[in-house]
Amino acid sequence: MTGTPTDRFARVRALHGLPDGAVERWQGASVLVAGVGALGCVAAELLARAGVGHLVLVDRDIVEWTNLPRQLLYSEDDARQSRPKASAARARLLDINSSIRIEAFDDQLDGESIHSYAHGVHAVVDGLDNIEARQVVNEWCVDHRVPYFHAAAVGWEGRSLACLPGEGGACFRCAFPELPAPGTLETCESAGIFTPAAVRAANAATAECLKCLAGMEAAVDRRLHSFNALTGEACAIGPIKRDPDCPCCGRGERPFLRAGAGSRVLALCGRGAMQVLPARGAPPVELGPLLARLSREGDFAMAEGNRLVGTIDSGAAGRPLGLEVHRDGRVIVRGTADERQARLAVSRYIGT
Repeated sequence: MTGTPTDRFARVRALHGLPDGAVERWQGASVLVAGVGALGCVAAELLARAGVGHLVLVDRDIVEWTNLPRQLLYSEDDARQSRPKASAARARLLDINSSIRIEAFDDQLDGESIHSYAHGVHAVVDGLDNIEARQVVNEWCVDHRVPYFHAAAVGWEGRSLACLPGEGGACFRCAFPELPAPGTLETCESAGIFTPAAVRAANAATAECLKCLAGMEAAVDRRLHSFNALTGEACAIGPIKRDPDCPCCGRGERPFLRAGAGSRVLALCGRGAMQVLPARGAPPVELGPLLARLSREGDFAMAEGNRLVGTIDSGAAGRPLGLEVHRDGRVIVRGTADERQARLAVSRYIGT
């Protein structure tokens, strides 16, 4: 055996510019990793290897075969057993660093559950795949003055943004004030995802998180970074400044936190279907562009000019699901009475 656990962070401590006691700060820190898909796997592993003492992992999904090219913590056996992502990630991370505490929750992150899962954390790193959950996290972080490190990736593109509380600090809603209409954002299902794009975005967000936890707030990059891994183009906007008229940190509105849990999904009695409601304040759906996207995933058509109807492969469930998308943003998911499965289908294929 060469080396001992006592010298584990020797190369980290030797890093020029890292303050004395940074490793100890990380060891005393608690971080919520919101979502452990392509982004969250990278963030969680970097935080675990840095020695962050307490990680909270929250994800509603299970490991599927299509996850393996980009979700770096999972194995073929995880996919074969359809293991919950949060639990599978925890097991792998404890193999990497057994000295830290990791809590895993196989659950939806929403306006009710976040109060339990984020309680006491020092930072949140974004590994989410939908705008509504990001708004929930942002509102909670603003209320509790907790730094929020955003990352996103789809297709060849990725982005990152550090949102720190305090005087002049912008929140996520300052950078993205307008809620997109359901179906307008591409998803991994519709556009695919290039693994290095997700790795780069999550790496950037986690780097800023670690600097912040080390007491290097002045060195945190508050610009909005975006890049295209196909063309090599990259840009940085900002630093993003706080908008006094921001609905969240300016006017104090909390529509996503107040929505609570379960308020967006309703069982349609006797119909074997679930109705998923749009986010509060979301604009109407542009059905034409959405039809073009969904037609790549299944057999879809316009019905009576005001809704789309068709079927998609439900993945792990092993049978197709019917989707009925209304112009006002309501989506009826047929063929399931499972709220979680209905939410996943809408998130994956509609992009809310």
